[in-house]
Amino acid sequence: MERSDRHSWTGDAHPSQAASMVAFGNYDFVKQNIFYTSTQFNGIAGYSLYWVLSLVDYFDYTGDRQTFDRLKENACNKLDIAYEHYGKSPDLQFFGWDERLGAGFENPNCPESQNAYKMLSLRAWNEFSRAAGAAGYADIAEKYAAYVEQKSRELREHPDPFGSFGLFAASDAVNAGFTTPAEQQRLWQNAFSDRQQRLSYSPFNQYFVIQAMARMGRHAEALTTIDDCWGGQLRYGGTTFFEVYRPSWNESLAPNGAPVNNQCGYTSLTHPWSAGVTKWLSEEILGIRPLSPGFGSFLAAPHLTPDVHSVRGSMPTPHGTVRYSFDLKTGRGRLVVPDGTRATVGIPKSGRTVRSVLLGKRPAEQASDKRTEDSLFVYYHGIRPGEYEIRAAYSGKLRRASKEPFRYACPQPAVQDSTTRGDWPGQYGSKGYVFCHYEPDGSHRIRLPEFTDSIRFAKTGGLHIATRTDDRRAPVSEDGSGTRNAGTVVTLDPAPCNQTMTVDIRNKHDGPYRLALYFVDWEKTGRRSAVEVFDLDDKRLLMPVQIVRDYREGRYVVLSLEGSVRLRINQVRGTNASLCALFFD
Repeated sequence: MERSDRHSWTGDAHPSQAASMVAFGNYDFVKQNIFYTSTQFNGIAGYSLYWVLSLVDYFDYTGDRQTFDRLKENACNKLDIAYEHYGKSPDLQFFGWDERLGAGFENPNCPESQNAYKMLSLRAWNEFSRAAGAAGYADIAEKYAAYVEQKSRELREHPDPFGSFGLFAASDAVNAGFTTPAEQQRLWQNAFSDRQQRLSYSPFNQYFVIQAMARMGRHAEALTTIDDCWGGQLRYGGTTFFEVYRPSWNESLAPNGAPVNNQCGYTSLTHPWSAGVTKWLSEEILGIRPLSPGFGSFLAAPHLTPDVHSVRGSMPTPHGTVRYSFDLKTGRGRLVVPDGTRATVGIPKSGRTVRSVLLGKRPAEQASDKRTEDSLFVYYHGIRPGEYEIRAAYSGKLRRASKEPFRYACPQPAVQDSTTRGDWPGQYGSKGYVFCHYEPDGSHRIRLPEFTDSIRFAKTGGLHIATRTDDRRAPVSEDGSGTRNAGTVVTLDPAPCNQTMTVDIRNKHDGPYRLALYFVDWEKTGRRSAVEVFDLDDKRLLMPVQIVRDYREGRYVVLSLEGSVRLRINQVRGTNASLCALFFD
Protein backbone atom coordinates (compact mmCIF):
# COMPACT_ATOMS: atom_id res chain seq x y z
CA MET A 1 0.00 0.00 0.00
CA GLU A 2 1.38 3.42 -0.96
CA ARG A 3 1.35 5.73 2.08
CA SER A 4 4.73 7.50 1.85
CA ASP A 5 4.70 8.61 5.49
CA ARG A 6 5.89 5.73 7.65
CA HIS A 7 7.95 7.90 9.95
CA SER A 8 7.36 10.13 12.97
CA TRP A 9 5.59 13.38 12.10
CA THR A 10 6.09 16.06 14.73
CA GLY A 11 2.46 17.18 14.63
CA ASP A 12 0.93 13.70 14.57
CA ALA A 13 3.04 12.89 17.63
CA HIS A 14 1.44 15.63 19.75
CA PRO A 15 -1.87 13.91 20.62
CA SER A 16 -0.38 10.40 20.60
CA GLN A 17 2.35 11.38 23.08
CA ALA A 18 -0.24 13.07 25.29
CA ALA A 19 -2.35 9.90 25.26
CA SER A 20 0.71 7.78 26.04
CA MET A 21 1.47 9.80 29.18
CA VAL A 22 -2.04 9.84 30.64
CA ALA A 23 -2.71 6.18 29.87
CA PHE A 24 0.65 4.55 30.53
CA GLY A 25 2.99 7.10 32.12
CA ASN A 26 5.29 6.31 29.22
CA TYR A 27 7.54 9.29 29.94
CA ASP A 28 10.86 7.85 28.72
CA PHE A 29 9.39 6.97 25.33
CA VAL A 30 7.80 10.40 24.99
CA LYS A 31 11.04 12.13 25.95
CA GLN A 32 12.93 10.07 23.39
CA ASN A 33 10.53 10.98 20.62
CA ILE A 34 10.53 14.68 21.56
CA PHE A 35 14.31 14.66 21.20
CA TYR A 36 14.08 12.60 18.01
CA THR A 37 11.66 15.04 16.37
CA SER A 38 13.27 18.20 17.77
CA THR A 39 15.52 18.65 14.71
CA GLN A 40 12.97 17.45 12.17
CA PHE A 41 10.95 19.77 10.01
CA ASN A 42 8.26 18.09 7.99
CA GLY A 43 7.76 21.26 5.98
CA ILE A 44 4.57 21.99 7.94
CA ALA A 45 4.63 25.26 9.90
CA GLY A 46 1.97 24.27 12.44
CA TYR A 47 3.73 21.02 13.30
CA SER A 48 6.66 22.91 14.78
CA LEU A 49 4.24 24.55 17.22
CA TYR A 50 2.64 21.21 18.11
CA TRP A 51 6.16 20.05 18.98
CA VAL A 52 6.43 22.97 21.42
CA LEU A 53 3.06 22.04 22.94
CA SER A 54 4.29 18.46 23.32
CA LEU A 55 7.32 19.72 25.25
CA VAL A 56 4.99 21.71 27.51
CA ASP A 57 2.78 18.63 28.04
CA TYR A 58 5.83 16.55 28.91
CA PHE A 59 7.11 19.13 31.39
CA ASP A 60 3.68 19.50 32.99
CA TYR A 61 3.36 15.76 33.52
CA THR A 62 6.95 14.94 34.54
CA GLY A 63 8.50 18.11 35.96
CA ASP A 64 11.67 17.10 34.06
CA ARG A 65 13.54 20.39 34.30
CA GLN A 66 16.70 18.95 32.73
CA THR A 67 14.94 18.06 29.48
CA PHE A 68 13.17 21.43 29.43
CA ASP A 69 16.56 23.14 29.86
CA ARG A 70 18.10 21.20 26.99
CA LEU A 71 15.25 21.91 24.60
CA LYS A 72 14.16 25.43 25.55
CA GLU A 73 16.39 27.12 22.97
CA ASN A 74 15.02 24.84 20.25
CA ALA A 75 11.48 25.73 21.35
CA CYS A 76 12.27 29.44 21.38
CA ASN A 77 13.60 29.24 17.83
CA LYS A 78 10.35 27.64 16.67
CA LEU A 79 8.26 30.21 18.53
CA ASP A 80 10.28 33.08 17.10
CA ILE A 81 9.77 31.78 13.55
CA ALA A 82 6.03 31.82 14.25
CA TYR A 83 6.35 35.43 15.36
CA GLU A 84 8.08 36.29 12.09
CA HIS A 85 5.33 34.45 10.20
CA TYR A 86 2.48 36.15 12.05
CA GLY A 87 0.14 38.01 9.70
CA LYS A 88 2.33 37.38 6.64
CA SER A 89 0.43 34.40 5.20
CA PRO A 90 3.34 31.96 5.23
CA ASP A 91 3.34 28.74 3.24
CA LEU A 92 1.75 26.35 5.75
CA GLN A 93 2.02 23.23 3.56
CA PHE A 94 -0.71 21.48 5.59
CA PHE A 95 -3.16 22.13 8.43
CA GLY A 96 -5.59 19.20 8.25
CA TRP A 97 -7.52 16.99 5.87
CA ASP A 98 -10.82 18.78 6.46
CA GLU A 99 -12.16 20.59 3.39
CA ARG A 100 -12.43 23.79 5.44
CA LEU A 101 -8.68 23.64 6.08
CA GLY A 102 -7.81 23.33 2.41
CA ALA A 103 -8.21 19.53 2.11
CA GLY A 104 -4.70 18.65 3.19
CA PHE A 105 -2.05 19.58 0.65
CA GLU A 106 -4.54 20.86 -1.94
CA ASN A 107 -5.09 24.40 -0.63
CA PRO A 108 -3.41 24.64 2.79
CA ASN A 109 -2.96 28.42 2.69
CA CYS A 110 -6.68 29.20 2.64
CA PRO A 111 -7.88 31.97 5.00
CA GLU A 112 -9.22 29.55 7.63
CA SER A 113 -5.87 27.77 7.91
CA GLN A 114 -3.97 31.06 8.06
CA ASN A 115 -6.24 32.32 10.86
CA ALA A 116 -5.93 29.00 12.70
CA TYR A 117 -2.12 29.14 12.43
CA LYS A 118 -2.08 32.64 13.92
CA MET A 119 -4.22 31.49 16.84
CA LEU A 120 -2.07 28.37 17.27
CA SER A 121 0.95 30.69 17.50
CA LEU A 122 -0.74 32.65 20.29
CA ARG A 123 -1.50 29.42 22.11
CA ALA A 124 2.05 28.10 21.81
CA TRP A 125 3.50 31.41 23.08
CA ASN A 126 1.04 31.47 25.97
CA GLU A 127 1.57 27.89 27.10
CA PHE A 128 5.34 28.01 26.72
CA SER A 129 5.39 31.26 28.70
CA ARG A 130 3.56 29.53 31.55
CA ALA A 131 5.91 26.53 31.47
CA ALA A 132 9.01 28.72 31.30
CA GLY A 133 7.81 30.66 34.34
CA ALA A 134 7.25 27.41 36.25
CA ALA A 135 10.78 26.31 35.28
CA GLY A 136 12.25 29.55 36.64
CA TYR A 137 12.88 31.41 33.38
CA ALA A 138 11.12 34.70 34.09
CA ASP A 139 12.69 36.50 31.13
CA ILE A 140 11.51 33.89 28.64
CA ALA A 141 8.07 33.84 30.23
CA GLU A 142 7.80 37.62 29.91
CA LYS A 143 8.97 37.59 26.29
CA TYR A 144 6.27 35.23 25.05
CA ALA A 145 3.56 36.68 27.27
CA ALA A 146 4.36 40.00 25.59
CA TYR A 147 3.92 38.38 22.17
CA VAL A 148 0.45 37.25 23.20
CA GLU A 149 -0.48 40.64 24.60
CA GLN A 150 0.74 42.46 21.48
CA LYS A 151 -0.91 40.26 18.88
CA SER A 152 -4.20 39.84 20.74
CA ARG A 153 -4.38 43.64 21.14
CA GLU A 154 -3.73 44.12 17.42
CA LEU A 155 -6.39 41.55 16.60
CA ARG A 156 -8.99 43.40 18.64
CA GLU A 157 -8.21 46.65 16.82
CA HIS A 158 -10.12 45.16 13.88
CA PRO A 159 -13.84 46.07 14.06
CA ASP A 160 -14.84 42.41 13.74
CA PRO A 161 -11.78 40.44 14.86
CA PHE A 162 -13.31 36.96 14.79
CA GLY A 163 -15.94 37.48 12.10
CA SER A 164 -14.16 35.41 9.45
CA PHE A 165 -13.18 32.58 11.81
CA GLY A 166 -14.60 29.15 11.10
CA LEU A 167 -14.55 26.13 13.40
CA PHE A 168 -10.80 25.59 13.44
CA ALA A 169 -9.61 29.17 13.79
CA ALA A 170 -12.25 29.67 16.49
CA SER A 171 -11.04 26.56 18.34
CA ASP A 172 -7.44 27.70 18.27
CA ALA A 173 -8.48 31.18 19.40
CA VAL A 174 -10.27 29.77 22.46
CA ASN A 175 -7.39 27.39 23.20
CA ALA A 176 -4.93 30.28 23.01
CA GLY A 177 -6.31 31.46 26.34
CA PHE A 178 -6.87 35.16 25.60
CA THR A 179 -10.54 35.29 24.57
CA THR A 180 -13.13 36.81 26.91
CA PRO A 181 -16.39 35.04 27.87
CA ALA A 182 -18.30 37.38 25.56
CA GLU A 183 -15.95 36.60 22.67
CA GLN A 184 -16.26 32.89 23.38
CA GLN A 185 -20.04 33.13 23.32
CA ARG A 186 -19.93 34.76 19.90
CA LEU A 187 -17.47 32.16 18.61
CA TRP A 188 -19.74 29.43 19.95
CA GLN A 189 -22.75 30.76 18.09
CA ASN A 190 -20.83 31.27 14.85
CA ALA A 191 -18.73 28.12 14.74
CA PHE A 192 -19.78 25.45 17.26
CA SER A 193 -23.54 25.52 17.74
CA ASP A 194 -24.31 23.20 14.80
CA ARG A 195 -23.62 19.63 15.92
CA GLN A 196 -22.86 18.34 12.43
CA GLN A 197 -20.69 21.25 11.32
CA ARG A 198 -18.45 21.12 14.41
CA LEU A 199 -17.27 17.69 13.30
CA SER A 200 -13.89 17.63 11.60
CA TYR A 201 -12.92 15.12 8.95
CA SER A 202 -9.66 14.69 10.91
CA PRO A 203 -9.91 13.29 14.46
CA PHE A 204 -6.54 15.02 14.90
CA ASN A 205 -8.15 18.44 14.47
CA GLN A 206 -11.22 17.26 16.39
CA TYR A 207 -9.01 17.05 19.50
CA PHE A 208 -8.44 20.80 19.40
CA VAL A 209 -12.14 21.41 18.84
CA ILE A 210 -13.14 19.48 21.97
CA GLN A 211 -10.37 21.21 23.93
CA ALA A 212 -11.94 24.54 22.99
CA MET A 213 -15.41 23.30 23.93
CA ALA A 214 -14.10 22.33 27.38
CA ARG A 215 -12.55 25.77 27.85
CA MET A 216 -15.98 27.24 27.09
CA GLY A 217 -17.61 24.95 29.67
CA ARG A 218 -19.44 23.00 26.96
CA HIS A 219 -18.60 19.52 28.23
CA ALA A 220 -22.02 18.02 27.51
CA GLU A 221 -21.85 19.13 23.88
CA ALA A 222 -18.23 17.97 23.65
CA LEU A 223 -19.27 14.50 24.81
CA THR A 224 -21.86 14.45 22.04
CA THR A 225 -19.14 15.36 19.54
CA ILE A 226 -16.87 12.65 20.96
CA ASP A 227 -19.67 10.13 20.54
CA ASP A 228 -20.25 11.28 16.96
CA CYS A 229 -16.55 11.08 16.06
CA TRP A 230 -14.79 8.44 18.13
CA GLY A 231 -17.92 6.58 19.23
CA GLY A 232 -18.97 6.41 15.61
CA GLN A 233 -15.68 4.76 14.71
CA LEU A 234 -16.26 2.11 17.37
CA ARG A 235 -19.77 1.47 16.06
CA TYR A 236 -18.33 1.23 12.55
CA GLY A 237 -16.24 -1.69 13.80
CA GLY A 238 -12.97 0.01 14.61
CA THR A 239 -10.64 -1.46 17.23
CA THR A 240 -8.21 1.39 16.62
CA PHE A 241 -8.98 4.96 15.59
CA PHE A 242 -8.84 6.23 12.03
CA GLU A 243 -7.00 8.97 10.17
CA VAL A 244 -10.27 10.44 8.86
CA TYR A 245 -13.91 9.64 9.54
CA ARG A 246 -17.45 10.84 8.82
CA PRO A 247 -20.46 9.55 10.80
CA SER A 248 -22.44 8.93 7.62
CA TRP A 249 -20.01 6.10 6.78
CA ASN A 250 -21.97 4.06 9.31
CA GLU A 251 -25.11 4.51 7.23
CA SER A 252 -23.51 4.14 3.80
CA LEU A 253 -21.02 1.33 4.36
CA ALA A 254 -21.42 -2.14 5.83
CA PRO A 255 -20.03 -2.51 9.37
CA ASN A 256 -16.26 -2.49 9.11
CA GLY A 257 -16.56 -2.11 5.34
CA ALA A 258 -13.97 -0.68 2.98
CA PRO A 259 -13.49 2.99 3.96
CA VAL A 260 -13.58 6.03 1.73
CA ASN A 261 -10.17 6.95 0.35
CA ASN A 262 -9.62 10.62 -0.24
CA GLN A 263 -7.20 13.54 -0.07
CA CYS A 264 -5.05 11.70 2.49
CA GLY A 265 -4.59 8.83 0.02
CA TYR A 266 -5.52 5.37 1.22
CA THR A 267 -7.25 5.84 4.57
CA SER A 268 -5.36 4.56 7.60
CA LEU A 269 -7.60 2.71 10.07
CA THR A 270 -4.98 2.74 12.82
CA HIS A 271 -3.61 6.25 13.08
CA PRO A 272 -1.90 7.58 16.22
CA TRP A 273 -2.87 11.20 15.54
CA SER A 274 -6.45 10.34 16.55
CA ALA A 275 -5.44 9.54 20.15
CA GLY A 276 -6.01 13.01 21.67
CA VAL A 277 -9.45 12.07 23.02
CA THR A 278 -7.68 9.87 25.60
CA LYS A 279 -6.01 12.87 27.20
CA TRP A 280 -9.21 14.92 26.95
CA LEU A 281 -11.32 12.31 28.74
CA SER A 282 -8.64 11.86 31.40
CA GLU A 283 -8.32 15.57 32.12
CA GLU A 284 -11.90 16.69 31.60
CA ILE A 285 -14.23 13.79 32.52
CA LEU A 286 -12.07 11.85 34.98
CA GLY A 287 -10.87 15.35 35.81
CA ILE A 288 -7.25 14.63 36.78
CA ARG A 289 -4.55 17.04 35.67
CA PRO A 290 -1.30 18.42 37.14
CA LEU A 291 -1.45 21.79 38.90
CA SER A 292 2.33 22.00 39.20
CA PRO A 293 4.99 20.36 37.01
CA GLY A 294 5.39 16.66 37.73
CA PHE A 295 2.18 16.35 39.79
CA GLY A 296 3.63 17.92 42.91
CA SER A 297 0.01 19.03 43.15
CA PHE A 298 -2.90 17.92 41.04
CA LEU A 299 -6.59 18.51 40.43
CA ALA A 300 -9.32 15.87 40.59
CA ALA A 301 -12.52 17.55 39.35
CA PRO A 302 -14.76 15.54 36.99
CA HIS A 303 -17.09 17.29 34.57
CA LEU A 304 -20.14 15.03 34.79
CA THR A 305 -23.63 15.32 33.37
CA PRO A 306 -26.94 13.50 33.94
CA ASP A 307 -26.10 11.42 30.87
CA VAL A 308 -22.50 10.69 31.93
CA HIS A 309 -23.01 10.69 35.68
CA SER A 310 -20.21 8.45 36.97
CA VAL A 311 -16.54 8.02 36.28
CA ARG A 312 -13.80 5.71 37.50
CA GLY A 313 -10.19 5.69 36.40
CA SER A 314 -6.54 6.10 37.19
CA MET A 315 -3.63 8.16 35.98
CA PRO A 316 0.06 7.31 36.37
CA THR A 317 2.28 10.09 37.75
CA PRO A 318 5.98 10.27 38.69
CA HIS A 319 4.86 9.85 42.33
CA GLY A 320 2.61 6.84 41.75
CA THR A 321 -0.87 6.24 40.43
CA VAL A 322 -3.77 8.56 41.17
CA ARG A 323 -7.03 6.59 41.42
CA TYR A 324 -10.35 8.32 41.41
CA SER A 325 -14.04 7.59 41.08
CA PHE A 326 -17.20 9.62 41.58
CA ASP A 327 -20.93 9.11 40.96
CA LEU A 328 -22.98 12.25 40.53
CA LYS A 329 -26.26 10.52 41.43
CA THR A 330 -25.11 8.91 44.68
CA GLY A 331 -22.47 11.48 45.66
CA ARG A 332 -20.06 8.62 46.41
CA GLY A 333 -16.47 8.30 45.28
CA ARG A 334 -12.91 7.31 46.14
CA LEU A 335 -9.58 9.08 45.78
CA VAL A 336 -6.01 7.79 46.17
CA VAL A 337 -3.42 10.56 46.62
CA PRO A 338 0.13 9.19 46.11
CA ASP A 339 3.00 10.03 48.48
CA GLY A 340 4.86 13.18 47.53
CA THR A 341 1.89 15.04 46.12
CA ARG A 342 -1.15 17.06 47.24
CA ALA A 343 -4.61 17.03 45.71
CA THR A 344 -7.30 19.59 45.06
CA VAL A 345 -10.66 17.83 44.91
CA GLY A 346 -13.52 19.42 42.99
CA ILE A 347 -16.99 18.19 43.94
CA PRO A 348 -19.18 18.80 40.85
CA LYS A 349 -22.36 20.81 41.33
CA SER A 350 -24.02 20.05 37.98
CA GLY A 351 -26.72 22.63 38.68
CA ARG A 352 -27.34 21.54 42.28
CA THR A 353 -26.21 22.73 45.71
CA VAL A 354 -23.51 20.81 47.57
CA ARG A 355 -24.72 20.67 51.18
CA SER A 356 -21.88 18.70 52.77
CA VAL A 357 -18.82 16.63 51.88
CA LEU A 358 -17.04 13.92 53.86
CA LEU A 359 -13.53 12.68 53.08
CA GLY A 360 -13.26 9.43 54.94
CA LYS A 361 -15.13 9.90 58.18
CA ARG A 362 -14.29 13.59 58.54
CA PRO A 363 -15.85 16.69 57.02
CA ALA A 364 -13.80 17.68 53.98
CA GLU A 365 -12.93 21.03 55.56
CA GLN A 366 -10.92 19.20 58.22
CA ALA A 367 -8.82 17.39 55.59
CA SER A 368 -8.26 20.53 53.54
CA ASP A 369 -6.12 23.61 54.00
CA LYS A 370 -8.58 25.72 51.98
CA ARG A 371 -12.12 25.62 50.57
CA THR A 372 -13.26 27.62 47.51
CA GLU A 373 -16.03 27.32 44.97
CA ASP A 374 -17.16 28.57 41.60
CA SER A 375 -20.23 27.95 39.48
CA LEU A 376 -19.19 24.38 38.68
CA PHE A 377 -17.39 22.95 41.72
CA VAL A 378 -16.78 23.15 45.43
CA TYR A 379 -13.01 22.75 45.85
CA TYR A 380 -11.01 21.36 48.76
CA HIS A 381 -7.31 22.13 48.48
CA GLY A 382 -4.17 20.59 49.94
CA ILE A 383 -5.48 17.06 50.46
CA ARG A 384 -2.61 14.98 51.85
CA PRO A 385 -1.47 11.55 50.60
CA GLY A 386 -3.77 8.71 51.47
CA GLU A 387 -6.91 6.87 50.39
CA TYR A 388 -10.23 8.62 50.87
CA GLU A 389 -13.86 7.69 50.58
CA ILE A 390 -15.89 10.66 49.32
CA ARG A 391 -19.50 11.23 50.34
CA ALA A 392 -21.24 14.35 49.04
CA ALA A 393 -24.80 15.36 49.91
CA TYR A 394 -26.79 17.46 47.44
CA SER A 395 -30.01 19.38 47.29
CA GLY A 396 -31.84 20.00 44.02
CA LYS A 397 -32.42 17.78 41.01
CA LEU A 398 -30.27 16.81 38.08
CA ARG A 399 -31.76 18.19 34.90
CA ARG A 400 -30.99 16.73 31.54
CA ALA A 401 -30.33 19.06 28.65
CA SER A 402 -32.33 18.65 25.46
CA LYS A 403 -30.60 16.48 22.87
CA GLU A 404 -28.94 18.36 20.03
CA PRO A 405 -30.19 17.54 16.53
CA PHE A 406 -27.86 16.13 13.89
CA ARG A 407 -28.87 17.53 10.52
CA TYR A 408 -27.49 18.42 7.12
CA ALA A 409 -28.10 21.60 5.16
CA CYS A 410 -29.44 19.55 2.21
CA PRO A 411 -32.12 17.34 3.77
CA GLN A 412 -33.33 15.72 0.53
CA PRO A 413 -31.86 12.21 0.19
CA ALA A 414 -29.92 11.31 -2.92
CA VAL A 415 -31.54 8.90 -5.39
CA GLN A 416 -29.65 6.30 -7.45
CA ASP A 417 -30.74 5.04 -10.85
CA SER A 418 -29.18 1.98 -12.51
CA THR A 419 -31.75 1.44 -15.29
CA THR A 420 -31.50 4.52 -17.53
CA ARG A 421 -27.86 3.94 -18.50
CA GLY A 422 -26.88 6.09 -21.50
CA ASP A 423 -30.46 6.89 -22.52
CA TRP A 424 -30.60 10.15 -20.62
CA PRO A 425 -32.78 12.39 -22.89
CA GLY A 426 -36.15 13.03 -21.28
CA GLN A 427 -34.84 11.84 -17.92
CA TYR A 428 -31.91 14.14 -17.17
CA GLY A 429 -30.13 17.18 -18.56
CA SER A 430 -33.08 19.43 -19.41
CA LYS A 431 -31.03 22.49 -18.31
CA GLY A 432 -27.55 21.37 -19.32
CA TYR A 433 -24.90 18.68 -19.20
CA VAL A 434 -21.19 17.85 -19.24
CA PHE A 435 -20.03 14.73 -21.11
CA CYS A 436 -16.51 14.02 -19.87
CA HIS A 437 -13.90 13.46 -22.64
CA TYR A 438 -16.81 12.64 -24.96
CA GLU A 439 -15.36 13.82 -28.26
CA PRO A 440 -12.93 11.60 -30.21
CA ASP A 441 -10.18 14.18 -29.62
CA GLY A 442 -10.68 13.76 -25.86
CA SER A 443 -12.42 17.08 -25.18
CA HIS A 444 -15.54 17.48 -23.08
CA ARG A 445 -18.94 18.22 -24.60
CA ILE A 446 -20.48 20.94 -22.42
CA ARG A 447 -23.75 22.84 -22.36
CA LEU A 448 -23.97 24.68 -19.06
CA PRO A 449 -27.35 25.78 -17.71
CA GLU A 450 -28.13 29.47 -17.72
CA PHE A 451 -27.82 29.61 -13.93
CA THR A 452 -24.24 28.26 -13.93
CA ASP A 453 -21.19 30.47 -14.40
CA SER A 454 -18.51 27.80 -14.52
CA ILE A 455 -17.55 24.22 -13.83
CA ARG A 456 -14.02 23.23 -12.90
CA PHE A 457 -12.45 19.78 -12.62
CA ALA A 458 -9.34 19.31 -10.45
CA LYS A 459 -7.00 16.41 -9.68
CA THR A 460 -8.44 14.36 -12.53
CA GLY A 461 -7.09 12.06 -15.14
CA GLY A 462 -9.27 11.21 -18.09
CA LEU A 463 -9.66 9.39 -21.34
CA HIS A 464 -11.95 8.92 -24.28
CA ILE A 465 -13.26 5.34 -24.09
CA ALA A 466 -15.44 4.68 -27.11
CA THR A 467 -16.54 6.34 -30.36
CA ARG A 468 -19.79 5.42 -32.13
CA THR A 469 -20.34 2.40 -29.94
CA ASP A 470 -23.48 0.28 -29.63
CA ASP A 471 -22.94 -0.13 -25.90
CA ARG A 472 -26.03 1.24 -24.14
CA ARG A 473 -23.92 2.49 -21.24
CA ALA A 474 -22.43 5.18 -23.46
CA PRO A 475 -24.42 8.46 -23.38
CA VAL A 476 -26.39 8.99 -26.56
CA SER A 477 -25.78 12.26 -28.41
CA GLU A 478 -28.32 14.99 -27.81
CA ASP A 479 -28.61 15.73 -31.57
CA GLY A 480 -30.98 12.82 -32.22
CA SER A 481 -28.48 10.94 -34.37
CA GLY A 482 -28.34 7.98 -32.01
CA THR A 483 -24.56 8.24 -31.84
CA ARG A 484 -23.03 7.02 -28.62
CA ASN A 485 -19.60 8.05 -27.35
CA ALA A 486 -18.09 7.56 -23.92
CA GLY A 487 -15.35 9.17 -21.92
CA THR A 488 -14.54 9.58 -18.26
CA VAL A 489 -12.66 11.58 -15.69
CA VAL A 490 -10.88 9.42 -13.13
CA THR A 491 -8.90 9.75 -9.93
CA LEU A 492 -5.14 9.43 -10.25
CA ASP A 493 -4.58 6.25 -8.25
CA PRO A 494 -2.21 4.94 -7.06
CA ALA A 495 -0.24 8.21 -6.81
CA PRO A 496 -0.02 9.35 -3.14
CA CYS A 497 -2.89 11.62 -2.04
CA ASN A 498 -4.64 11.26 -5.40
CA GLN A 499 -7.46 8.89 -4.57
CA THR A 500 -9.89 11.79 -5.03
CA MET A 501 -10.94 14.42 -7.54
CA THR A 502 -13.13 17.51 -7.30
CA VAL A 503 -15.74 19.24 -9.43
CA ASP A 504 -16.49 22.87 -8.52
CA ILE A 505 -19.80 24.25 -9.81
CA ARG A 506 -20.17 28.02 -9.54
CA ASN A 507 -23.78 29.20 -9.94
CA LYS A 508 -25.15 32.71 -10.43
CA HIS A 509 -27.75 32.37 -7.67
CA ASP A 510 -28.67 30.16 -4.72
CA GLY A 511 -31.81 28.68 -6.23
CA PRO A 512 -32.63 24.95 -6.18
CA TYR A 513 -31.71 22.55 -8.98
CA ARG A 514 -31.15 18.86 -9.58
CA LEU A 515 -27.75 17.44 -10.44
CA ALA A 516 -27.27 13.88 -11.70
CA LEU A 517 -23.80 12.31 -11.73
CA TYR A 518 -23.41 9.42 -14.16
CA PHE A 519 -20.81 6.82 -13.21
CA VAL A 520 -19.67 4.00 -15.51
CA ASP A 521 -17.24 1.21 -14.65
CA TRP A 522 -16.54 0.61 -18.32
CA GLU A 523 -14.03 -2.20 -17.83
CA LYS A 524 -16.26 -3.86 -15.17
CA THR A 525 -13.42 -4.05 -12.66
CA GLY A 526 -15.53 -3.74 -9.48
CA ARG A 527 -15.19 -0.02 -8.95
CA ARG A 528 -16.84 1.45 -5.85
CA SER A 529 -16.78 5.22 -5.25
CA ALA A 530 -17.98 7.86 -2.83
CA VAL A 531 -19.40 11.35 -3.36
CA GLU A 532 -19.16 14.21 -0.87
CA VAL A 533 -20.95 17.52 -1.42
CA PHE A 534 -19.78 20.83 0.06
CA ASP A 535 -20.79 24.45 -0.10
CA LEU A 536 -18.29 25.89 -2.55
CA ASP A 537 -17.63 29.04 -0.52
CA ASP A 538 -17.34 27.95 3.10
CA LYS A 539 -16.72 24.22 2.43
CA ARG A 540 -19.41 23.00 4.84
CA LEU A 541 -20.43 19.38 4.27
CA LEU A 542 -24.01 19.55 2.96
CA MET A 543 -25.24 15.95 3.01
CA PRO A 544 -24.22 12.43 4.03
CA VAL A 545 -21.53 10.70 2.00
CA GLN A 546 -23.04 8.83 -0.98
CA ILE A 547 -21.57 5.42 -1.84
CA VAL A 548 -21.81 4.36 -5.48
CA ARG A 549 -21.61 0.56 -5.76
CA ASP A 550 -21.69 -1.77 -8.74
CA TYR A 551 -21.77 0.72 -11.60
CA ARG A 552 -20.62 -1.70 -14.28
CA GLU A 553 -23.82 -1.04 -16.23
CA GLY A 554 -23.89 2.66 -15.38
CA ARG A 555 -25.43 4.34 -12.35
CA TYR A 556 -26.81 7.84 -11.74
CA VAL A 557 -26.56 9.58 -8.38
CA VAL A 558 -29.22 12.29 -8.32
CA LEU A 559 -28.74 15.19 -5.88
CA SER A 560 -31.16 17.98 -4.91
CA LEU A 561 -29.00 21.06 -4.36
CA GLU A 562 -29.00 24.83 -3.96
CA GLY A 563 -26.30 27.30 -4.88
CA SER A 564 -22.65 26.68 -5.70
CA VAL A 565 -21.13 23.38 -4.64
CA ARG A 566 -17.96 21.34 -4.62
CA LEU A 567 -18.26 17.64 -5.42
CA ARG A 568 -15.48 15.43 -4.09
CA ILE A 569 -15.42 12.03 -5.74
CA ASN A 570 -13.36 9.38 -3.99
CA GLN A 571 -12.06 5.93 -4.78
CA VAL A 572 -13.22 3.15 -2.42
CA ARG A 573 -12.56 -0.02 -4.39
CA GLY A 574 -11.32 -0.78 -7.88
CA THR A 575 -8.73 0.87 -10.07
CA ASN A 576 -10.03 4.40 -9.49
CA ALA A 577 -13.25 6.43 -9.37
CA SER A 578 -14.76 7.02 -12.81
CA LEU A 579 -17.28 9.75 -13.68
CA CYS A 580 -18.79 9.75 -17.17
CA ALA A 581 -21.16 12.76 -17.18
CA LEU A 582 -23.13 15.37 -15.22
CA PHE A 583 -26.69 16.49 -15.95
CA PHE A 584 -28.50 19.63 -14.74
CA ASP A 585 -32.26 19.97 -14.24
